[in-house]
Amino acid sequence: MTWIFLQIPFNHAPPVRMNKLILLCLNLIVFSACSGNKSAEKVQVIFASGEKIWAEVARTPEERRKGLMFRESIIAAGGMLFVFEKEEPQNFWMKNTFVDLDIVYISDNLKISGIFHNVPRSRPSEPDSSVAKASSTGRYVLEVPAGLCDKLKIKEGDRVKFIFQ
Repeated sequence: MTWIFLQIPFNHAPPVRMNKLILLCLNLIVFSACSGNKSAEKVQVIFASGEKIWAEVARTPEERRKGLMFRESIIAAGGMLFVFEKEEPQNFWMKNTFVDLDIVYISDNLKISGIFHNVPRSRPSEPDSSVAKASSTGRYVLEVPAGLCDKLKIKEGDRVKFIFQ
């Protein structure tokens, strides 16, 4: 953290109001610099088996659009939960996603309605027409590292629980 000090000769000190204004401005600058480093919202996902993972949450259209694009790795027991306004067909495209994924579709009543296993990553030079796609109905879509669903024995019909942080 960088501190800024103003040196004002005692006999030329500004009125008290000016000092308070300067102090207020400095506090705002420091506060905004510290708060600009907000961490992403997280959710703990608990599966029917009792297994738990942590995932980032993508709620806004911008967060959902970006998703896991341009990441070269994700933690082994982590991922991203996409939250939509309502349950409907959700289409996912792996363009600029550089990790293989399992994609889990979850209904409004927190039941797994579909799983796409080992969806392949895209390559920077890959034509759009050959980039992998996944589509199913859900209110939530969970992207996790490829193979995690098999490892944790996650299957269609299972229920999940979310604890948002």
